[in-house]
Amino acid sequence: MDKDTVIGVLNQRNYSDIYDVSNRGTYASRSYEYMFQFSFQTNDYDLRLMLCVPIDWKRELFHTYIVNYQEVNMIPHLETGGKLCLFDLEGAIIRFNFKGILIESLDRMEEVLNLGFSKTNQEDYILEFQSYWGYLPSRIPSKSAINIDNTLKKTYFTEKIDRFGKISRCYLSDNPSHLKRYQDKSSYLTGKYFQLQPDEFVYPPDWRQELSVDYVNELLGQLLITNKQFRSMFLKHRKNDTIVISIIQPDGSLSLVGFRLFNVDYCIYNKMLQINYCDKVYPLDVRRVDDGYLKGRTGISFNDEKKKVLVIGCGSIGGYLVPELVKFGYEDIHLVDNDIFVEDNIYRHFLGMEYVGEYKTTAMSKWLKKNYPFAKIVTSVNTLENSIIDGEIDLSSFDLIFSAVGNHNFNRWLNNIVYDNNIQAVTVYLWNEVFGVGSHILISSILNAGCYNCLLKDTSEGIVDRTSYCEPGQNFTKRMFACGNTFMPYSSNASLRTVALCLMELETFLNGDMQNNILFSFKGSDTVLRREGFNVSARYIAQTDMKSLSLGEEFASKSCKECVV
Repeated sequence: MDKDTVIGVLNQRNYSDIYDVSNRGTYASRSYEYMFQFSFQTNDYDLRLMLCVPIDWKRELFHTYIVNYQEVNMIPHLETGGKLCLFDLEGAIIRFNFKGILIESLDRMEEVLNLGFSKTNQEDYILEFQSYWGYLPSRIPSKSAINIDNTLKKTYFTEKIDRFGKISRCYLSDNPSHLKRYQDKSSYLTGKYFQLQPDEFVYPPDWRQELSVDYVNELLGQLLITNKQFRSMFLKHRKNDTIVISIIQPDGSLSLVGFRLFNVDYCIYNKMLQINYCDKVYPLDVRRVDDGYLKGRTGISFNDEKKKVLVIGCGSIGGYLVPELVKFGYEDIHLVDNDIFVEDNIYRHFLGMEYVGEYKTTAMSKWLKKNYPFAKIVTSVNTLENSIIDGEIDLSSFDLIFSAVGNHNFNRWLNNIVYDNNIQAVTVYLWNEVFGVGSHILISSILNAGCYNCLLKDTSEGIVDRTSYCEPGQNFTKRMFACGNTFMPYSSNASLRTVALCLMELETFLNGDMQNNILFSFKGSDTVLRREGFNVSARYIAQTDMKSLSLGEEFASKSCKECVV
């Protein structure tokens, strides 16, 4: 019986005053299957501890609490209600061994208590700084889009007030336009941001007590400012103010704190900023939503974020490609497409009915700016040819060019323009084949052999696509009504696959792991193609693997007039 196992293990560890609290009880607002209280001594502290077994212990493990946590010194890994944080379960796989988990939990509990009360793990405070700051009483939940840098600068913020007249949430940014997604106002309140880089660790305050002005002054005192900065930034704020501070700890980690100050008066003493008096200090429990932090969660290296990108075609492939490029870290993207989004597009496009009737570039830009406000999106509702003639677009100004048009004639024209004008940008061509039978990506640079023209072969029966998985000479276009309604049948899944494969190969290419132009082809199922009465090509039959990667030197044509072979 699990209950007897717990009592047996507690007795074996020589804990004192062991007693069974209850079955199916509640402690610290959590429900538990069993609860046991016992005494433990460490570093001259007599601790009353509570061991709680969750109903779903296989998922949550065991919880331990310091019952008299308000009477002892603050230690790392102590959470609200006296709960001890013993394990980080993110990504962990739990072995379903009740006694084994119990013993491991008690071992870890003793380690946390011994290290904490002997003050030998103080730097653990830094690892969990934001958690402790978020436990402070009277805290205001806040979201910050402030760019983290080492400048003293003005910020903007807005607040939500609850029905009791209290601040329920705060939103901050160094760019007022970023606040519109939270509260669309004509003007916003202003505050301040600065960064500290102390030689010694800055530890979080004791979250069991209200945040004091003394703690705030300790931080402000590390900011050395001139009289001019004081007069322009602080002297005129003699009532209410908001300050956000980023702290670069000695180990390089970042701690972010904020304060909402009411009826505050500042002074400067030996170039150190201080608070003369303040009626009330509310800690801001700051959650970062700035671009750098959000990108950091992807695990992608964003060394190329400043590169300028051109995307030609915002149809099925382009519609899925552009949001992924933004997530990939590219912030300066120019979209070109003169097509209008119609109802026919919705089942194989990223966008839906909300954008019917708008130019595809305009619709994509609206969606992106609403959901990724840090990205810079420029649109053109013209053809690329006319945009170049009108001087609206200069291909030489881009670092990356994507053709998501999926049309051989256009891609041949673009390939010629790139080579004839010595365009240094890496050019990427993406296209689907009908009925999901295949996806193709060509990543090319004029510095390497193998270009788009090399993929096409002039035969007695006409120009054929050497990459195609479909037998030449077949007509795949479908017509719903009139001639203007012809289209190539493929699903949304095909476009998603093409985009995903493109980004994977592009990352390899741009990281320098690939020194050649590359053609990447994915062989899909031919079931629907054959069912519709069409045939696959010899290449489809000969290719045994789903994926095929060819280097430019391999597919380059000796008769090509553009690339160097």
